[in-house]
Amino acid sequence: MAKQFLVWKDRNCNGVNPEWLSLTGEEFYEFIRKEENKGRRFINMVPLDKGEDGYIIEANEEMYKKHRDEKRHAQYIKEFKSMYETVSVYTYADEDNASLYDKTSTDDISIEEGIEHAMLLGKLNEALAMLDKDELGIIKLYFFTEGTTERFAANMLGISQPAFHKKMKKIIEKLKKLVIKSGKSVQ
Repeated sequence: MAKQFLVWKDRNCNGVNPEWLSLTGEEFYEFIRKEENKGRRFINMVPLDKGEDGYIIEANEEMYKKHRDEKRHAQYIKEFKSMYETVSVYTYADEDNASLYDKTSTDDISIEEGIEHAMLLGKLNEALAMLDKDELGIIKLYFFTEGTTERFAANMLGISQPAFHKKMKKIIEKLKKLVIKSGKSVQ
């Protein structure tokens, strides 16, 4: 399995119908070290099968950023999934054969409070469904990942802690407005 290095013959094509120049590893290393090639972007295309060749190809800024963002997102998902385990509330939790559902169910709240709570949860779910994918990902990362701090979440997203804090404030304000809007449409 070898790497193949592909660069544009004409650097000004910006990825539009490029003619490709294939380089060896040594030629590619020399190519990227030249001053006139500074600022050119490349994407490492990992092979799907172990027997296939890998590619490093030239890309324009937009393609490069999209590829980088997709890699970061995939890494985030991988790390996020590794932190959770699915558990059924009906699984028996102890030697009394009492399930988690049995232990957490209670009659301490009134029917009215239960209905109000359920309606509020419904409004919140509707509001969450109206967020875009990135906003929902930030909410899930911060509020549904045990022990997550703003600093940790910011590092996971590759941004500064103040930038993360600002994003969170905007998303929460948006959620408040959506919940209020949802409440008005129900009444």
